[in-house]
Amino acid sequence: MKFDHLPEFKVTGAESEEYGEAVKETANLLKRPYQQVHVMFTREQWTLEEIKRHYQNATKHNGKLPNDVCWWYLRKKRNAKD
Repeated sequence: MKFDHLPEFKVTGAESEEYGEAVKETANLLKRPYQQVHVMFTREQWTLEEIKRHYQNATKHNGKLPNDVCWWYLRKKRNAKD
């Protein structure tokens, strides 16, 4: 049996697991449901690298803002570029 007609998957299991972990960490940071954060990332076409970078920047900043407020600020700044 040949499966040449089927489309090839672009995301490997490891990458999808990594994406799931990044979304879960962000959802915990923002105190939002996983599904809500996943839909937001999908709708706004975030890449895995962007998700990780924004999470890291929000949790490692030296400012006096709470981490979740810093994350929302970075998101607003990202979306303003478009």
